[in-house]
Amino acid sequence: MAERSSEPLETSPGDKNEVEPVFSKFDANGDGKIFASKLGVVFETLGSDTTAEEVGRVMSEIHNGDGFVNLKEFIDFH
Repeated sequence: MAERSSEPLETSPGDKNEVEPVFSKFDANGDGKIFASKLGVVFETLGSDTTAEEVGRVMSEIHNGDGFVNLKEFIDFH
């Protein structure tokens, strides 16, 4: 998995169109957030071969400690 730069990623409408439907499958109540613990499953669904260690690193980089990853955080990372 590539290292993430400290600069925010620019997301194109194509990125959002690819990621949002997958993210929504895991957003059980439609509030725009998923449990951070489900992040690895989301990556798998998107076709990423991500290790548990990489998922942990990603979680520490993109989510704010509330136990959830919101759509914007996920798209900015993806």
